[in-house]
Amino acid sequence: MDKKLKILYLIDTLETGGAEKSLVELAIHNKDINPVFVHIYKGAGLKPVLQKHNIPVYSLDLSTAYGFKEARRQLKTLIQELKPDVIHATLLRSELIIRRLKNDLNIPLVGSIVSNSYAPSRYKDLNLQRRLKLKFFQYYNRFTAGKVDKFIANSESIRQSAIKHLHIAPEKIQVIYRGRQAGKFKPLPAEQLQALKQELSIDRQKVFLTVGRLIKTKGHIEIIEAFDGLLKTHPDCVLLIAGDGPEKNNLNRLITELKLEKSVKLLGNRSDVPALLQLADIFVFASRLEGLPGALIEAMFAGKLIISSDIPENLECVSPQDALIFKTGDMQALQNLMRQAVENFDDLKFLGERARKTALQKFELSSIIKQYNALYHDVIKNAMQ
Repeated sequence: MDKKLKILYLIDTLETGGAEKSLVELAIHNKDINPVFVHIYKGAGLKPVLQKHNIPVYSLDLSTAYGFKEARRQLKTLIQELKPDVIHATLLRSELIIRRLKNDLNIPLVGSIVSNSYAPSRYKDLNLQRRLKLKFFQYYNRFTAGKVDKFIANSESIRQSAIKHLHIAPEKIQVIYRGRQAGKFKPLPAEQLQALKQELSIDRQKVFLTVGRLIKTKGHIEIIEAFDGLLKTHPDCVLLIAGDGPEKNNLNRLITELKLEKSVKLLGNRSDVPALLQLADIFVFASRLEGLPGALIEAMFAGKLIISSDIPENLECVSPQDALIFKTGDMQALQNLMRQAVENFDDLKFLGERARKTALQKFELSSIIKQYNALYHDVIKNAMQ
């Protein structure tokens, strides 16, 4: 039997973002490798999950925003001790730090491309100072990308963006989707759902749910304003928003201004998203910028009736054949689909079942793990030639 590969996963933090959660899920269920995690900056919310599964975690815990020189110093010593077969870096700061060590370590390096960081829409939302900062990192990223042996993009849309904005050779980027375990999204017993309803004080007829970090690009403002319009004709609905982030205060202020305190609930970060999905009738996702949306994929596995914005990354997951699609940023179109979903719910539930079948075909975790492992072996093989 072949010796298991030791894969060192290098990441900025182990907080509960989409990239972090997906990587942790991948490592926990990949029985054909020996994973080791190193996070550079403070933030270790997912560390106990890895430790529970006996996966080593090394925390540099830098408190500075960058600290690239200090990070390289500590990493070089640690990696020489750990002797991994492959280093797999995720998120920008970790990527840039490890690339500078590539020549010293001589270990195959895999990079992750998980977001459309340099899209025109991203620049449009920033002030001049932040646009200049982003442009600097775009050029730094492009300049150092040649140190990476292979990139994994989590969608074809993101792959094309990296080819265009970072000038990475197309053959150097492989698309591997984010995976989820289908078994996590099975229906829950009625008494468990009732207990969750009581916990959240829900007595409404139709439950809408959205899941995602509370940042502007997730479209929470549009969702709340569209939902406010829906309540004028369908007051027996409730909107649950799972996630946390810098927009929390703004969203709370909007909810208060619209007098929606009884109808819109900010739940914060939740560890029971599969249960929330079983509680929900309709999943709404209005994101304007994504890599590959894990929250949307989970709603597909749960067989939910989905309302989604039409950015390319979302459309790699769902289509008009298995979801209700609206033009990104069109609040009136979103509101119309919310109303349609409520008024024709029984006739539209079949879309959720179609979405679940699509998820099983494209995003089942066991298949994704095989693709990752094949890539790791190919990278090692090519490095030896």
